[in-house]
Amino acid sequence: MPAETTFITLISDMGYADYYTGIIKGSLYSQLPNARLIDLTHRMTLHDGIVPAAFVLRNSYHMFPPNTIHMLAVDTNLHFDCRHVVFKHLGHYFIGTDNGAFSITFDDEPNEVYDISHHQGADGTFPALEVFVPAIIRIAKGEAPSDIGLPLTDGLTKKVMPHPTLDPNYIIGAVIYSDYYGNAITNITEEMFNRVSQGRKPNITIRPMGYPIKKLGKNYLDVDTGDLVALFNQAGYLEIAMNGGSLLKFVKAEVGVQIRIEFKSI
Repeated sequence: MPAETTFITLISDMGYADYYTGIIKGSLYSQLPNARLIDLTHRMTLHDGIVPAAFVLRNSYHMFPPNTIHMLAVDTNLHFDCRHVVFKHLGHYFIGTDNGAFSITFDDEPNEVYDISHHQGADGTFPALEVFVPAIIRIAKGEAPSDIGLPLTDGLTKKVMPHPTLDPNYIIGAVIYSDYYGNAITNITEEMFNRVSQGRKPNITIRPMGYPIKKLGKNYLDVDTGDLVALFNQAGYLEIAMNGGSLLKFVKAEVGVQIRIEFKSI
């Protein structure tokens, strides 16, 4: 009878140019030959902080089968106010550095979180390999998080996703993630937009540059090539894009850049 498949997702700031991601995967395959490793992304950057990584995890983990193991290896250096942790939540396992990204990922706190910062290599240069990989292997082989770490009494490190400012006549949000295509995803949800707009036509601009968005559409082809369009993506967030090009290269709409939506008063 074939061994049960273990699904493992990987999010990191290791990039694709070096061998780091490869040896993470090689180490996992050497102990878990039947595992299915899914690279969600390795293009996170320390410059952008933890919010983009939390955004990716928040909008992807639930798409995988129950008991999938998710490794979040972004800004893995130990500081005085963070730890490496393992826990099970909402039917999935999570392993990574408790730097606030997990608290942004979930709306509710996990019941039990376990500290693995005492493991050898936790304060070294490559905890993803020396600490996270062994923990993943132990979980995949049937051990519980309580077998691997020490219980935390104070829960996860608390940080929050930047929240838009909502006014009866405008919304001020920010870019929280930029994808491979150069599209800018904001923290403005469709629910927020509908609540404020009340059916009024929006005037959307990228600040402080003041670039206007020509249209609120349903897909990228709703405007001519080279024009900017706003739309709500599959996760329900407002996205700004350039048809046939990279918005990020054109207007430098990086993480943190302000997006303003104004509605004419009724």
